[in-house]
Amino acid sequence: MCVMVGVCYRLLKPVKTVLARRNKKKKDNPIPMPPTFENFNELVSGLERVCQCLHRSASSLDPIYLGLDLGTLSLAEHMPGDQEKDVAKEVWKKVEAGYQQSVLEITELLHKKLQYLGGLHL
Repeated sequence: MCVMVGVCYRLLKPVKTVLARRNKKKKDNPIPMPPTFENFNELVSGLERVCQCLHRSASSLDPIYLGLDLGTLSLAEHMPGDQEKDVAKEVWKKVEAGYQQSVLEITELLHKKLQYLGGLHL
């Protein structure tokens, strides 16, 4: 979605610049700006709000699940032997590390998208 908004921005920005220049030259009879520019800015603002909510949600999930000890969960009902328990703990540690890495990557991506969307207002 952000890519499409970026493409629209690249198409609309020169049009708005040309209209603004013509309006400066024709002070007595200015050309009205089409509502497209206002609609585009509303779309970008809406996307920013949604992205901010997602960013806050992803950021708030991280501390909640960092406190969980996934090693206490069991992979099966009955696992005899110490070696299998060690394997199960190792698997849960990898799952936990993968989750933490995914949350970090999602949070960083949303932060970058917020920065990008901030510069797309006409």
